Amino acid sequence: MSGFGINRTRQHGQVMLLSLVVVGLLTIQSASMVSVSMTKLRAFERAATLLQAFYAAEGGISRAIAQLRGDASWSGTQLQQIAKEDRYYNVTVLPRRTNPPWSFDDPSSWRRVRSIGYAPFRGRWQPYQVDAILKVKRDVVTFTTSLFGRTEIEIAGNATLDSYDSRVGPYGTGPIGSDADIGTNSTAAGAVSLGGNADLNGDIYIGPGGNPNTVVTSGGNAQVSGGVVVNASPVTLPPVTVPSTLTNSGTFNLDGQRTQTLAAGMYWFDSFRVAGQSTLNTDGDVTIYVTGDVDINQAVVEAHNFDPTSLRIYVVGQEEVTIAARSTYYGVVYAPESEIAIEGGSEVFGAAVGDDISFKGSNQSTRLHFDLALLDQIYQIGDATVEQLLWKPAGPLPPQLAAGP
Repeated sequence: MSGFGINRTRQHGQVMLLSLVVVGLLTIQSASMVSVSMTKLRAFERAATLLQAFYAAEGGISRAIAQLRGDASWSGTQLQQIAKEDRYYNVTVLPRRTNPPWSFDDPSSWRRVRSIGYAPFRGRWQPYQVDAILKVKRDVVTFTTSLFGRTEIEIAGNATLDSYDSRVGPYGTGPIGSDADIGTNSTAAGAVSLGGNADLNGDIYIGPGGNPNTVVTSGGNAQVSGGVVVNASPVTLPPVTVPSTLTNSGTFNLDGQRTQTLAAGMYWFDSFRVAGQSTLNTDGDVTIYVTGDVDINQAVVEAHNFDPTSLRIYVVGQEEVTIAARSTYYGVVYAPESEIAIEGGSEVFGAAVGDDISFKGSNQSTRLHFDLALLDQIYQIGDATVEQLLWKPAGPLPPQLAAGP
């Protein structure tokens, strides 16, 4: 009996040992499976995070396309949050390469854009970079003459046109020049007429093939310091369209000896009127789109720091633009399909482009001072078209190589 009991005890011990070994193996296997599962979970989480960061970077490219449509000079944005989500992006328009590996008909039209998206991952920010090459085609406006009437210009009465350079200082602090040229695309007889005491300090440009002896007529005491130049090709005057990014602000009416300041930015009004000894100031660079008449009557409209290059009024379609009754205007007017009347002893610092321009003085001289600083300016009109030529997901970046939120 005692031998039998010893054998049973040994068997029990062996079973227990075997059980412990099995339990240990199962524990090791379970731990291994948990470790593998955690590794897979972490990999899945990182993949999901990379996808979120990628989509954030794509959002940055879409933002660049939208911004470049409205402003081809847009250079990028700082960190932006995506619609209350815990994702961000920043966008940079990179400098153009000297010898790019791409060929374009207009090298100035393409943009290198880099967008980096960020998504949170276990207490850190995971960045993802996407690069794109965009082609931007835009309609632009330049002001190379003091007045340009597409079909006609009339200068009469006590009317004086001269030039100065606002980069030197306000009008009168530097030389008063004779670069206040005027121009037209017309070749019709009498398309440019000067009469009364008109005093033009500059040249006259007429349409291709025009006869200076018939296109330009002069009478009274009119004086022209320069000559008549026949353009080799007509001046391109793109029509005005309102950018899609703008919201209509209704009518603008400032009257009754009031003063108002427009903040820097772009505006869209159904009509624009400043009258009754009122003053409109601007605080920075301002562009005003108008889909109706413009009336500046016995009023002052001043560009920021009296800089005509910083204020633009663009008129859509066939409307009427009037600057009258001893008004003062610093800026440019571009209304290629509209009639423009500058009269009644008013004073303009800048330039104007229209279809039919009337520039007339009365007892008080109507004056226009062409700002030579405008010769270096190129202004975009309406929306640009943006085409995505190349798209390259550069991939995830190590967190230490990019500054996240």
